[in-house]
Amino acid sequence: MANNYFEIVGDETIPCSEELFKKLEEALTCEGESDGDDEAYDEDSYDHGMTVDYYNGSVHMYSEMNGDLDQLPPAAIEVIKQILAKAGRPHWQFGYHYYCDKMRPGEFGGGFFRIMAAGEVVECERFWPDQWKISDKQANAIRCAHADLQGTMQCHEQADFGQHDWKAHQLSINELEEAFPFLKPEEEITDSEDL
Repeated sequence: MANNYFEIVGDETIPCSEELFKKLEEALTCEGESDGDDEAYDEDSYDHGMTVDYYNGSVHMYSEMNGDLDQLPPAAIEVIKQILAKAGRPHWQFGYHYYCDKMRPGEFGGGFFRIMAAGEVVECERFWPDQWKISDKQANAIRCAHADLQGTMQCHEQADFGQHDWKAHQLSINELEEAFPFLKPEEEITDSEDL
C-alpha cells in the first residue's frame, strides 16, 4: 500500500500581535460549523492539517504532514486577512510539495500559492518555455523598445546627445505600458514637456 503526503510551509513569517496569533490558533482548532454548503462541510472538524507557531512577534504557518488549504475554516481566513492588513502585506506566500512513499509516476511535484489580503487563495501558474506566448501587440512593443535602446547606445557611443530621439522614447514607453498594463505607474504623468 502506498501513502501520499502533501506538505505546506510558509515562505516567510508575518508580523503579528500575540492577540491575533491566539485568534488564528483558536480558529484553526475550531470544530466545523456548517455554512450551508454540505459538500464542503466535514461534520467533525476542518481537516486542514495546518499548524501555527509564534516567535519574535511573527506568525509562521505550515503543515506537519498533510495540509489542505481547502479545509481552512472561514474564521481562520478572516483572521489571516486581519494579520495581513495590520502587517501591510498584500499576501502570505507558501510553498508546497507532494510525494508518495512509492516511486509512482505523477505522485511527485510542488509549487507555490498565496493567501491574498482579501482572503482568496491564488496558485502560481507555471509554463514551459514553449508554452509562453505573447500577443503581436506585446511583441511589437518589445521590438520598438529594443530599437529605441539601440539608438540610445549609438548616441552614447558617438557622444551625440543632440540627435537623441526623446519622442521615440516616450512612444516606446507608451507602447510598452499599453501592451503590458502592469508597467503603468499608479499616477500617470500628464505633463510630458519636461522630457
